[in-house]
Amino acid sequence: MLEKLPRKTNSTPEVDRFLLDLLATGFDGETATDESSLSIASTDNSIWQIMPQVVISPRSHTGVTQVVKLLAEKSHRHVSITPRGGGTSTAGQSLTNSIVLDCKRYMHRILHYDHETKLVQVECGAVLQQVNDELKQYGVMIGPTVATASRATIGGMIGNDSAGKGSQVYGKMSDCVVSLETVIRGGTSFENDSVLIESIKLACDNARPYFKTHWPKLPRFISGYNLPMAWDGETFDCNRIFCGSEGSLGVTTSATLQCVPIPTNQELVLLCFDSFDDALRCGASLCKHKPTAVETVDELVLKTLRKDSSWSTISPLLGGARDDTNAILFVECNNSNSNSIFENAKQFNPQFAKCIVDTEEQTLAWTFRSRSVGLLSSLKGPQRPIPFVEDCAVPPEKLAGFISAFKKILSKHDLQAGMFGHVDAGVMHIRPAINMRRKSERKKIRIITEEVVKLVHSYGGVLWGEHGRGLRSEFGPEIFGEVIWEQMCNIKNAFDPHNQFNPGKVAVPNRTFSLSTLETTTRGEYDERTPELVTLSNATRCDGNGECQSISTSDSMCPTYRATDDPSQSPRGRAEVLRRWLQRIEQTPSRKNASFIKKLFNSGNEDDFNHEVKHILDGCIACKACATECPMQIDIPAMRSQFYAFYFTRYLRPMRDTVWLNMEKMLPLQKFMPSRLIARLVGICDPPKPNSKVKKQINTFTPEQIVESKPDVVLLQDSFTSYFRPAPFFAMVEIIKQLGLQVKVLPLRQCGKAQHVRGALTSFDSLANENIKWISPIADANIPIIGIDPAATLL
Repeated sequence: MLEKLPRKTNSTPEVDRFLLDLLATGFDGETATDESSLSIASTDNSIWQIMPQVVISPRSHTGVTQVVKLLAEKSHRHVSITPRGGGTSTAGQSLTNSIVLDCKRYMHRILHYDHETKLVQVECGAVLQQVNDELKQYGVMIGPTVATASRATIGGMIGNDSAGKGSQVYGKMSDCVVSLETVIRGGTSFENDSVLIESIKLACDNARPYFKTHWPKLPRFISGYNLPMAWDGETFDCNRIFCGSEGSLGVTTSATLQCVPIPTNQELVLLCFDSFDDALRCGASLCKHKPTAVETVDELVLKTLRKDSSWSTISPLLGGARDDTNAILFVECNNSNSNSIFENAKQFNPQFAKCIVDTEEQTLAWTFRSRSVGLLSSLKGPQRPIPFVEDCAVPPEKLAGFISAFKKILSKHDLQAGMFGHVDAGVMHIRPAINMRRKSERKKIRIITEEVVKLVHSYGGVLWGEHGRGLRSEFGPEIFGEVIWEQMCNIKNAFDPHNQFNPGKVAVPNRTFSLSTLETTTRGEYDERTPELVTLSNATRCDGNGECQSISTSDSMCPTYRATDDPSQSPRGRAEVLRRWLQRIEQTPSRKNASFIKKLFNSGNEDDFNHEVKHILDGCIACKACATECPMQIDIPAMRSQFYAFYFTRYLRPMRDTVWLNMEKMLPLQKFMPSRLIARLVGICDPPKPNSKVKKQINTFTPEQIVESKPDVVLLQDSFTSYFRPAPFFAMVEIIKQLGLQVKVLPLRQCGKAQHVRGALTSFDSLANENIKWISPIADANIPIIGIDPAATLL
C-alpha cells in the first residue's frame, strides 16, 4: 500500500510575515505555497535544484510594485525575490530558496506597436515567438533569435541579454532595447534617478583604466552591468546596466524594443565535413563575407539525429549525410554572396555542399539546428550531456584551437561531449556527458569548470558567452579582475544594498555577502536517493528544456498547457511534481490493496502530498504527444497510469472509474451507461450512447480460421469505434475491398484501454496477456493486422 506523505511547508517566519503583509495590500496577483508549485519552480534548464518558499505571480506592473515596495520595509530586509520567466536558463538564474516572482503567468501582453518608428512595447512575460508572430503582419521582427524562441520570455531575454542566431547582424537584446520599465527598491520605477545615475557613472569611470587589459574583446559575450557601454564619459545608456543583470537590480515589467525588417532573399548554405575541426576553421574563414549567421553541430548531435523520427525529412537536405559526416555548417547569407561562400569553403574540402533557397526547407534545417539541445537530451543511458561550461566565448578565429584544447580536458576526464553553436560569434555550446546520480561524477563539474576558466582566459575569452552567470557567478572576480568586479558590486550596492534582488547572482553589495557557487545542490543529488520504479523513474529524465511549453501552433505538445497557461499542466510541470514525489517516497510502494474500510478511512485525510500529485495528473488528457515530441520521451500518460496503480492501493476509486473500468464488459448488453442524470452524479459529463448501427451483421473469424484462409489483411475491432463511431469501421472494410484485397475481421474483444488509463494495471496486464496469446497465431503467420483507433489497437 502507498504510504501517506504529509504535505511539507518550506517557508520561514520572515517569508510568512511578508506574504501576510503582501496580501493585506490587496495584492494584484496570486501566491502559491503548495509543494507541487514549489517543486516546479525549484528547477529550470540547468543541473541545479533549489526549493523556493513561495511563488508569487503578479498580474500587472502594479502587482510587481506592491511586492518590491513591501520588500524595502525594514522588517522584510531578510526576504529576497528572484524574477522568473520561461525557466529556460541553463545557469540557474531563476532559482532561489526564498521567493520566486513568476513574471510569465499573467504579464504577457503586447501593449503597442508604432508603424512609423517600428517600436513595440511588450510586457516582460511575453514569449519571443508570440511577439514575432504578432509583428509578422507588419513585416518586422525582434532581432535576437534564440533557439528557445517558442517559450523564452522577453523579460528573461533582457535579464540575460540574450542573442542567439544572427547576433553579428542583429546584436543582443541590449542592442534593440529602447527603454525599460523597471521597478527598483522602494517600488518606484527607474526614471533617470540622479543618485543612481551618478553611482553608475562613478563605477564606470573607476573601472575604465582597466577595460583595455581586463574587459574581453569579443564579438559578443554576456557581461551583466556592461560598464564600457553604459558610460564612456560622454554618452550614458542605463539599459546596458539592466540588460544582463539577471534581475539583480530590479524587476523589469515591460520593454520598448526596436524592431527590424524580416529579411528577404535569404539563402542557406549547408556544408558537411568529416571533421569538426575543419567545420570550425571553415566557419571562421567565412566570416569575412559577412553572412547573417554561421552555426554548426558536431558528430554527437548528428548521431542522435539519425535515431530521431525527423531524420527522414532532414536527411535529403544534407545529401543523406554519410556515416562519416561528423559536422555540419549552417551559413545564412543573402543571394549576393553565396557564390563567394561556396568558393571559400572549397579549400576545406566539404563532403557535401548545398544552397537552399526554398523558405520551407530553410525553416526545416534551422529547426533541426535549434533542436540540438533536445536531441542531445534524448541520449540513452546514465551519462547525459549537461550544461555547466556550455557557452564559452572566444575570438572566432581562435575557436578551432580552443575546442581542440577543450577536448583534451574532456579526454583527460574520460568524457565525451555534444557541441553546437555560433561560429561567427565564437560561442560554442559544449555539454559533457556526466552521470549526475554519482557523486564521483558530480565532482568533475568543479574540476572541469576551473580548468575551462583558465583555458578560456588564455584564449582571451569568457566562461559565459550567451547563457549568463547565474550559479557560476563566483568566477566573476577571476574573469574581470578585482577592480572591475568591485565597481560592479558598487552598482549593486547602489540599487540593492540589502541583497534582496536575486542574491548571489552577478554581483553582491559588499563582501559580507557571498556569490553563488557551483556547490549548489543539483538534481542529481536528489535523484540519487530516489527508488528505481519502472516507467515512473523516467520523470527524472526531464531536464527542463521546456519544449512542451511552446506557444508554437505547429507543435502538438501540450494541449492542457495551451488551454490553461498553467506550468503544472505541462509535461515539464507534471514530471517535476513526479520527481518530487519520487524524492519523498523512501522505497518502492507495494501494489497490495488496503481493505475497503481502510481506504474509506484514508480517503478522509486531506494532508497528503499524494493528493496534489493526483490532482495535477488528473488534468492530462492522455493524448501521448509528449511521448513522441518530448526530446526525453517524457511519457506522462504512462507515468500517470503507474502512479494511479499505487495511489488507489490506499484510496477509494471514484464511482466514475467503476463505470469506465466495466464499460467494455457492459457494451454488448447496451447498458453500460444509464441516464444522463445518474452519469452526472458519478462525475461523467456528456456520456455517449452506443450507436444502433453496431447491430449490423459483421462476419467475424477466429484467429485459427484466419490463419487457415490466409487473407491479405486482418481488421482488429475496438469497442470505441465499433459501438460509438461505427461508420469509420464499415468505411475501412469497404476501402480494403475496393483495393482488391481480401479482409477478415476479428471478433470484438476488450482492449483494456480504460484499465490502462485509470491505472488498474493488474487487470490490464492479465487482459493484455490474454489478447497477445489470442492474436499470436496471426502475427506468427505474418499476416498484416490493422485497426482504426490507434490507442486501442496498440494496446
